[in-house]
Amino acid sequence: MVGPSCEFDIVYETRKTIKGRVVAEFLSENPVNEEEEVETAFPDESLKLVEVQPWKMYFDGAMNKSGAGIGVVLEAPNGEQLLMSKRLCFPTTNNIAEYEACICGLEALIAVGAKKVEVFGDSMLVVSHIKGEWELKEEKLRPYLEYAKKLLFSFEEVTMKHMPRAQNQMADALATLASLWEKGDQKLTQPVILMRSRIPCYEGLIIAHLDLEDEMKWYEDIRRYLEVREYPQSANSRDRATIRRLATRFTLVRATLQKVLEGLLLLCVTKSDEQIMEEVHAGVCGPHMNGRVLAGKILRLGYYWSTMDTDCAKFVKKCHECQIHGNLNHLPSDEL
Repeated sequence: MVGPSCEFDIVYETRKTIKGRVVAEFLSENPVNEEEEVETAFPDESLKLVEVQPWKMYFDGAMNKSGAGIGVVLEAPNGEQLLMSKRLCFPTTNNIAEYEACICGLEALIAVGAKKVEVFGDSMLVVSHIKGEWELKEEKLRPYLEYAKKLLFSFEEVTMKHMPRAQNQMADALATLASLWEKGDQKLTQPVILMRSRIPCYEGLIIAHLDLEDEMKWYEDIRRYLEVREYPQSANSRDRATIRRLATRFTLVRATLQKVLEGLLLLCVTKSDEQIMEEVHAGVCGPHMNGRVLAGKILRLGYYWSTMDTDCAKFVKKCHECQIHGNLNHLPSDEL
């Protein structure tokens, strides 16, 4: 568009297009001398590679008359910090609390994808055990040490350092906060992650990958019959007939026993591990339902054991929060 402006006499012209022929003519007019050497090497190849900064983790455990707690501070390479505080709701000692804090921090580093980390703690015992400088004398600490060393294989480079308590004040404060944290309803202005733990960290198994080799399972005879068609040595003719009849309701899927119920496959687990009932009944989204509803929900999640109805009813009766907040009927059975 070409046209003058009424006020300033400005003329607008459209931008001309550059045709490919112009580039070809420019190259033909400026040929390259074949004798001239062309620089093909990378001009900045002598520059050093950028060094990846490690993640830093500070941990501490606290044990007092109010309870036990752990504190963990994760520091990213860009300086941002993540604060975590966990209350330990099981019998523990000061050394166990220190191990719990260290392992909790290592698991958090694995979750964020850190490969190069530096770990700082004021517990000389934990740091020296993991580095292999001190000999382990307390057998109750052995599961923690083995689990901590197993987590170290997830990193490319790990540096364990001991630091004085005066330089580890933030983790110490978080551990003290967790030991004093009872109801969890305090309003905090800082982004602190508050958690509870009812079992030791090395026993924190995911429900979908339960390790159930700790005892003789209730379905061991059925699984053995489906695998190799063998009966227990002490089984008589009646027991063998019972095993054959029960085996028709189960199937093996990748060496795991599955219960066939109305066309669905349910993973067979043992009743001794109450983690499933605890997670479904009072977990993050647990509505504290009654025993019958709890058993039905566990079935819908894909788990089964032979006495789950009775076990769920007993488990609900032991729930402290259900006893406090339950809608109990206090009316007499007969009219006065």
